[in-house]
Amino acid sequence: MRKLLLHVCCAPCLIVPFSEFSKEFDITLFFYNPNIHPIKEYKERLKTLREYSKTLNVPLIIGEYNYKSYFFNVSYPYRFKERCIFCYQIRMNETGRMATKVGFQFFSTTLLYSPYQEHDKLVRIAEFVAKEYNLTFIYKDFRNRYREGVERSKELSMYRQKYCGCIFSEFERYGGKLVR
Repeated sequence: MRKLLLHVCCAPCLIVPFSEFSKEFDITLFFYNPNIHPIKEYKERLKTLREYSKTLNVPLIIGEYNYKSYFFNVSYPYRFKERCIFCYQIRMNETGRMATKVGFQFFSTTLLYSPYQEHDKLVRIAEFVAKEYNLTFIYKDFRNRYREGVERSKELSMYRQKYCGCIFSEFERYGGKLVR
């Protein structure tokens, strides 16, 4: 069976993509999300993913939590307005690098599941990364199954976060609006 490195943002977002991708691929999960803050949030998401990956009996690679580099790079004023794009770039680039390192030809991401992501921009970035690393990006639009995944994650009593992970997103959700 073909091997797929699947970038995972969190366990709840893995449910639907895993159910589909596992029909065609032998999957290894890759958790690389230096955007997730604070550290307590990062640890909670990782803990939930570790538990869920064990129930799925699927390997999990944990990337470096390079939060200092993330903040340094996203804090530039010219980059701040496009911080989501930058965030996709660093996560997809690291996924491509890791896929090459572990000898996989295919990669994808659970970010395709969320209706709250900038889907078209994410896909363009992932396709660019695929060309750079001579890989194949596997695209599937899971947004129409978002509610299904939410309900299943609740049935499984998974930790469910209320923002994408970056501190700026949390502020926008709970404290006000930032200028983009």
